Amino acid sequence: MTEESQNEEGRVIDLNKYEGHTPAPWKRAKAQITTQFCGDEIIVNTGGTSWEADMYLIADAPLLLAEVKRLRDRNKVLQDALDEVVQLSYNNYHNVLKTVHLSQPPED
Repeated sequence: MTEESQNEEGRVIDLNKYEGHTPAPWKRAKAQITTQFCGDEIIVNTGGTSWEADMYLIADAPLLLAEVKRLRDRNKVLQDALDEVVQLSYNNYHNVLKTVHLSQPPED
């Protein structure tokens, strides 16, 4: 099954391409990201004055991915519940119409 998430611009993000990534925690240390697994290091060159925020964003990537998946799963549960409420409301509406129609005296 393909796991996808759509952002607000309508762009689809294929979550499958992240399978097998190094799990959290990732830590930021100046211009490097380190993990607790095998002492992996990711060297990132960022420009301008935003390098520190970029490094925090990169370090939080596994956590952000987990949150996207959690919210996507929660959204599915809520959508299924809403669909069920709509279907029940539709069925009840039609049952009321049938009851009202049957209870009216026949027209001459």
